[in-house]
Amino acid sequence: MIWLIIIGLLAVLILSYWNGANDVSKTIATIIGGGVTNYKRAIILGASFNAIGTFLALFFAQAIFKVFTKGLLRETQVGKVFALSVILGAALWIVIATKTGMPVSTTHSMIGAILFLGLFVYSVGGILWNSVFIKVMLPLLLSPSVSFVLAFGIFWLYSKNILRMSNFQAFKNPKIKKIVNVDNAHWISCAASSFARGMNDGPKFVALAATFLLAQHISTTFLSNSLIFLAVAIAMGLGGFFRGMKVTDTLSYKVTPIGHADGFIANLITSLLITSGAYLGAPMSTTHVSSFAIIGIGSKRGSSTINWKTVRDMVLSWIITLPVSGVFSIIFYAAIKGVGV
Repeated sequence: MIWLIIIGLLAVLILSYWNGANDVSKTIATIIGGGVTNYKRAIILGASFNAIGTFLALFFAQAIFKVFTKGLLRETQVGKVFALSVILGAALWIVIATKTGMPVSTTHSMIGAILFLGLFVYSVGGILWNSVFIKVMLPLLLSPSVSFVLAFGIFWLYSKNILRMSNFQAFKNPKIKKIVNVDNAHWISCAASSFARGMNDGPKFVALAATFLLAQHISTTFLSNSLIFLAVAIAMGLGGFFRGMKVTDTLSYKVTPIGHADGFIANLITSLLITSGAYLGAPMSTTHVSSFAIIGIGSKRGSSTINWKTVRDMVLSWIITLPVSGVFSIIFYAAIKGVGV
């Protein structure tokens, strides 16, 4: 059915759009909260590099693509209704979270939709549990802790004047000092983490689109995948530009005060972890990694500098993401089946 194909691909683009709206904040929050620039300039930078990273993931992040097409379910040929329901379930939760200004993980939302609907349709035996735990859950669980520890440790070294640029002879040259400074480094780290987020998230959306098309018995080619990657990249960029302010406000101002060096360190850690995960096929949540980096830096200053109510609300939204997106996907599945598709 041509109309079902159109609905499915539009749903992927809608999910990509709202992912851009929710996730762009994770890479530009520090540059805004640190007072380096305003929202408009930051969003252009973040959305642009996110789109570039998404498209280049076609060449450098195929491992993530394979995890989300073949690594979670025993059933390799899922039906068209299953694929569409996963897309719609994940998208609905991301839209709700973004509109309320709460940073949540699109990765978690997609995994929750796939696993809960997989249990509903194929039962316990239909899930590749070893693959889910090793390839998906382990990176998702460990990466926030690693991010927190790295941020805490690196900021401690910086605060002890061990990692400051002024300690290195090359950076004492006036010409080099004019180019290499904390502000410029913060801009670069923001661009790098935005690029990394695109490489991490883009392949997941393309994997959903490819799975949906295969369920319609439409084979994908390098050209078709390239076009889907490009469309997803544009959708994510537009979502960040037009709808990213609410979640950005939460991370920029409502977790902990952010300075220039803090933002640079948080973005540096985020870009290193997320890029490594994308290349190795270990899906991580940009939301969790960047948020825990910011919290780790705040913890080094003292727990009183952290707004624990905001942190509590964020963690609560992360916990409910898996089951809520899963329930949404089941509801969509039952509804679509109910109309005889």
